Amino acid sequence: MTLQHLMTQLNLDPELLQAKPYQLSGGQLQRFNILRTLMLQPEILICDEITSNLDVLLEQQMSNVLLNYYEETQHGMVIISHDMAFITATVERIVIMRDGEIVDDFHKKYLFSAERHPYTQQLLAVYDVDWRSKK
Repeated sequence: MTLQHLMTQLNLDPELLQAKPYQLSGGQLQRFNILRTLMLQPEILICDEITSNLDVLLEQQMSNVLLNYYEETQHGMVIISHDMAFITATVERIVIMRDGEIVDDFHKKYLFSAERHPYTQQLLAVYDVDWRSKK
């Protein structure tokens, strides 16, 4: 992954390389931090709320960047997020934690299964899913 390739993927203008950090928006700073990390190609990438400060369009781009990173490197990723739309667009396996303990672990296609842990169901209640009708 080259600098120019990542700059394009992260929708960052090359002129921003000359800017001081205080001249950048929160989203631009977030994307530069991601760029810097991806250039190092860590064997395990841990992303904690990686889409904070990003709008919906940039969030979709971030999902694409992470998927491309995985395809190119085959390196593992742990993505920590409360954004279920981002999670389901980016990962295959979902692990739900509560109070530091794993309470649910499943493939994303089973997200709305009635077999989900009650805490998972509670987190997903905002999607107004009738859990009794899911198998």
